[in-house]
Amino acid sequence: MKSRLSNTLSAILILIVFGISSCQKNNFDDVNPTEKHQFHLTLSDDNEYRDAAKTRSIDNQTVKYFVSDKQGNVINDLFGTYNAELQTITIEPLIPGDYELFILAYTPSLEEKGFTVATNLTHKSEAWIHFSQDAIGLLDDSSILFGECTFTVGNTTSLDIDVALSNVLTSVTFNTKFPNEYIKDITSEIAVSLEPIFVNRSLSVDGALSGSVPLVVEDVAIKSNHTLYTLPSLTNEQTTFTINTETVNHERIKFKSIFEKTSNSALKRGVQSTINIDMSNHPDANTGVLYVNRKKHDLKIRPKILQDSESKLVYYHSSKRSFYIHKPLEVKISEDNKIHTRFYSPITVKNVEIWAKFTDVKEEVLIAFFDSIPAFTDAEFDILLDDKCIFKTKNNDYIYLKQSNIDNLHNADLSIESDDIYLQKIKTIRCDWWQKFTSFGGNPDLDTGGPAGNWKGIRPVHIREAIALLTNMAYMFSSKEFNDYLSGFQGQLYNNNKKVIDLSTLSQAFLNHSGYDLGLVYEGNGVLGMGGGRSMGYAQYVYLQHYTNYYACNTIFHELSHTIGYSHSSNMTYGIWANGVANTYYVDNVSTFPVNSQSHLNSMSNPTLYQ
Repeated sequence: MKSRLSNTLSAILILIVFGISSCQKNNFDDVNPTEKHQFHLTLSDDNEYRDAAKTRSIDNQTVKYFVSDKQGNVINDLFGTYNAELQTITIEPLIPGDYELFILAYTPSLEEKGFTVATNLTHKSEAWIHFSQDAIGLLDDSSILFGECTFTVGNTTSLDIDVALSNVLTSVTFNTKFPNEYIKDITSEIAVSLEPIFVNRSLSVDGALSGSVPLVVEDVAIKSNHTLYTLPSLTNEQTTFTINTETVNHERIKFKSIFEKTSNSALKRGVQSTINIDMSNHPDANTGVLYVNRKKHDLKIRPKILQDSESKLVYYHSSKRSFYIHKPLEVKISEDNKIHTRFYSPITVKNVEIWAKFTDVKEEVLIAFFDSIPAFTDAEFDILLDDKCIFKTKNNDYIYLKQSNIDNLHNADLSIESDDIYLQKIKTIRCDWWQKFTSFGGNPDLDTGGPAGNWKGIRPVHIREAIALLTNMAYMFSSKEFNDYLSGFQGQLYNNNKKVIDLSTLSQAFLNHSGYDLGLVYEGNGVLGMGGGRSMGYAQYVYLQHYTNYYACNTIFHELSHTIGYSHSSNMTYGIWANGVANTYYVDNVSTFPVNSQSHLNSMSNPTLYQ
């Protein structure tokens, strides 16, 4: 501060605001050394602004201010500081007299959208904030707040003053009403357009609006209950918007509608207008189908299953992590009509239909459609139904379900249908192996795997590959192509008693197995695989290389033969079955199997592998 001010009175203007720091300076003398003025910033309670003001706050706003004298001249040579933490502005000495304080708070991003904010002005009538481009559109998440007050230096009766900030921008909220979750989920687009109108371009220091610029709105995408902003209109007329909606239902049928809606208020300063968009007339408004798109599924997913972070207390627990190899997608409906999906698959699938069969309804009805179900996911969704809902049957008829059917949906028999290639291949699997996972005494939490005999703790990275391997083997044994290939070796394979095996029954022997308790073999004892009864496991490298490595697959089919009773006395273990027949077919044809590439899991680069 200059020395000539050393004995002057400081007038402190304290404003409770958020914003940026600023400092200005003056050179006035003859001030009263005992006077303070405190200014408290609030949002306007004026009825015209009240609702709109509640939708905006001054959090994270850029704050500017000017002080002018009685003649409207801006006092540029003014010293002031803003303390964001204390929410105060302190302005140093002013000579006695009448003044006006002007405050501007705005969203910082407006300066990137064509708005300029003046910093050096001489009179309160000059433009403070100005839109500089040729046309303006609707603004998202934007705010301009303005406040002003008069105060007198030298009048000690008025030292505590409230300053109310009100909205300069006008807002339009687009409220979308969906008759059910299905229509909401299949809505792919809601866009609004507007015949150009003119709005103000500038706001002066004293808060006056001026100038004009066209408001151009062409197919602006909006969300449900979306509020957009613009500078006020030059007219007092209500504004009519054209609304375009598009839906794509689960059968990929598009439905478009175009209609006009008029705002309930003119687009005037600080006024909040509303446009209601009602989708109740949509042709699918009464469907009872639960539609789950990928976005909704991602929102409802619990933690994915069999992920690297999952606890061994979960993935070793058969009631929590086990499944049938021919039914990797589990679907259940609870008594409170929640549909629960759990997917033991390395591959995401698309276009999944869930059908329900009731004892007193002739045909199955479509209950749910998932446009995709990601790999290794676990999710739950509410099914909101009543007896006014319409359901599609397998015969492409449409029926109403009785309330008793809806109340007993959890007792209905469910079936899954899809045109997805992966699920089509799974559908051909003729075995019902029940798969679960076990440590066999090892400890996966230890860097060494806590070896116990020939086993160590299997981790999720190995389990995911085990699922891929077992899925492929079950598919292979079920396929006509493999069994035709196998028949070419008739007379060459023999059992423990050196008797020739009837190959027409060999695949069925594998398919009839009850399933496997999978583990991870400890390589330190020179063992690469273990198998017998339900117990089976392989060394880490075998799980990783079953797609391409004949030797790894030799080990796989060697141990698999043990699980159906073949010993080393047969040539189903050490012999052409494991080393020439099964392993060769697997590697040479893996590209046609359900899990056809190591790229689906990319386990080779997984950081949780044992080193």
